[in-house]
Amino acid sequence: MPAQKRRLAYLLQDYGLFPHLTVAQNITFGLKSGWLNPRWKTLPKAAQRWVDAFELGPILDNYPAEISGGQKQRTAIARALAVKPELLMLDEPLAALDVTLRVKMRAELAELQQQLDIPSIIITHDPEDALALADEVFRISHGKIVGRSTPEELMHWAKQASAEESGHDTKNHQSIVPSSTLGALKIA
Repeated sequence: MPAQKRRLAYLLQDYGLFPHLTVAQNITFGLKSGWLNPRWKTLPKAAQRWVDAFELGPILDNYPAEISGGQKQRTAIARALAVKPELLMLDEPLAALDVTLRVKMRAELAELQQQLDIPSIIITHDPEDALALADEVFRISHGKIVGRSTPEELMHWAKQASAEESGHDTKNHQSIVPSSTLGALKIA
């Protein structure tokens, strides 16, 4: 099946924005097939919806190097959603953000998931991401699924593993098992 017909949106860890395209061109990239990505006199409705939702209007003519990490993330998500995907795959969508912005964007992404009717697969190392964004969590180690749980069960496991590592209970769950990856599944 050709890529254009798969109806799959994939958000790369580094967002995968094209540095030579403006924010507007990045968002509209998947809306027209072919090699050219023309400037639009007005944004297509599918793109404008996400420009408005993510408050990207003021930066539409900027290039990725000229915008913040949070704006890059919102641009990449807008591009992914503009093509009206049937499945959304996110690879470490919050990893490149500082702690404050990460918490804010985690809440925004969780709210967006509630509004959309799109199942999501999220790859993360952060149990907090899984808790906020998943219905079901798969723990992955060395490329194999080694466990399945609810986000709440994962947090219990994370607290236990963290306490065992440090000898006491701690709130820092990010480094619970460095070689583990979490596959977080959100079912629409």
